[in-house]
Amino acid sequence: MGNYQLLTFILAAIIIGVAFVLGVEAFRDTPFNQQEQEIRGMLLDAAMRAQAYYRRPVQMAR
Repeated sequence: MGNYQLLTFILAAIIIGVAFVLGVEAFRDTPFNQQEQEIRGMLLDAAMRAQAYYRRPVQMAR
């Protein structure tokens, strides 16, 4: 019975270790992705405003 318990303990430790590593990887990349999307949105908004400004007729620009 001792070998079975040791094998079960080692298997459980491996499964828990893999789950922990995968969880850390999943949560570590999330903030950077959100920040990247926010920055892209801000740059896109600025580009659209710049295009709208330069496409206005001269009389409306100033």
